[in-house]
Amino acid sequence: MGVYDAVLLVGFGGPDRPGEAVRFIRGVLGERPGVEGRVAEVAARYEAIGGASPFNRLTGEQAHALELALRRRGPGVPVRVALRHWEPRAETVLRGLAAEGRRRVLAVVLAPYQSAVTWDAYLDAVRQVQDGLLVDFLPPWWDGPGFTGALADRVRETGAPLGERAIGDCAAGNDPRTALVFTAHALPMAQAVASPYRRQFEATARAVAGRLGREAFHLAYQSLPASAVEVTGPDILDLLPRLVSLGHRSVVVVPAGFLCDHLEVLYDLDVAARTRAEELGLGWHRAATVGSHPLFIGMLADQVADRLR
Repeated sequence: MGVYDAVLLVGFGGPDRPGEAVRFIRGVLGERPGVEGRVAEVAARYEAIGGASPFNRLTGEQAHALELALRRRGPGVPVRVALRHWEPRAETVLRGLAAEGRRRVLAVVLAPYQSAVTWDAYLDAVRQVQDGLLVDFLPPWWDGPGFTGALADRVRETGAPLGERAIGDCAAGNDPRTALVFTAHALPMAQAVASPYRRQFEATARAVAGRLGREAFHLAYQSLPASAVEVTGPDILDLLPRLVSLGHRSVVVVPAGFLCDHLEVLYDLDVAARTRAEELGLGWHRAATVGSHPLFIGMLADQVADRLR
């Protein structure tokens, strides 16, 4: 047995069943004046994808796959899921681990890029409720070959004709066939400037594009927060018309900032962005999220196993 006797995957969470979306959204947004309009807006988006989110189920599948992968590597420790905005929350899970006699936990943040809200908030959610357990965190893995390799595979699975281009076209980003676009969640600019979020996102995109033999690609942000403050851009909805003006006929969108399907993928991309692309006459391909891709799970297992020995 290594220095850790349990692994914790820490994710955002989502409503499991229809009818739970409003309670979930209110929990995320908090009690603030004027928030009910935003609650209704987001709840309508959930209704458009069936009223619930597969996030918790898919995260559970990631945990199961990681536990099996760790067993094959020898450590054989339980892998549990804790969610920031839904049950099971960190306090509940850590209390349960302590009751089982676990004493030291290695936590894995299920977010690839670091900022106050996309990384630090997950650490805080666990640290505030450690309940006597010693909890350490796996370092960020945004540039890990298992992550970038899994994303490249997801692009290949779309069957989109990425094609080869001349050097001049690469420099201009002007492929008349298929544009390659990576997306991540938009952040308030102040948070983005104070963090490595954008740099890490771009490095992931560059690594994946390289694996695909592409020199040119586009970065876009999505799921804009309901705020009047300046945010990272361009928004995916604004980028799509520009792609048409550059001569592109189709687009492959890679949700590189999201590890499994949930509202930001199933609505913001598959409904809103896809509808916009179709209005523009732009062929649409959306790469799957990494999910439980063997390369991604294997990378996490290797990194966790090194810490368990």
